[in-house]
Amino acid sequence: DPGYVLVPGPQWIWCGERGARPREWVKQKKLPVWVNGIDGHVRVDFFREHIVVTPEHDSAECKLRAFGKMEISF
Repeated sequence: DPGYVLVPGPQWIWCGERGARPREWVKQKKLPVWVNGIDGHVRVDFFREHIVVTPEHDSAECKLRAFGKMEISF
């Protein structure tokens, strides 16, 4: 299973009926999720021992919460 989810899709798909199954799966797994149509441009910077995910906007729309900028260690 993934530890984090990036969704390259519009808000209306993720929040609508077409996105219901993956959205509920992500909620059940309590995974951090960034959706381009909600969070804007999502930048992922790779470093030797970690990555940094930085969304343009910090929104909790159709998610458990707003995840904002996150540093993920390997």
